[in-house]
Amino acid sequence: MSRTPNPLGSSDTRTSFTEALRTEKLERIRRRVETGTYFVDLELLATRIVDDGGIR
Repeated sequence: MSRTPNPLGSSDTRTSFTEALRTEKLERIRRRVETGTYFVDLELLATRIVDDGGIR
C-alpha cells in the first residue's frame, strides 16, 4: 500500500484523515449556520469538540 504525502504534516495517516474529516464537518456546519439553514447549540458543539480532544 503506497502512502501519499500528508498535507497536515502528520506521520499518522489515520489521525490526519480523522482531523481532515472533522475540519470538513465543522466547515460545513459553519457555512450552514451562516446561511441560516442549520441551527445548532454552539456551546454544546464547542464542549463536544473539547471533550473529544480539541482541534489540533
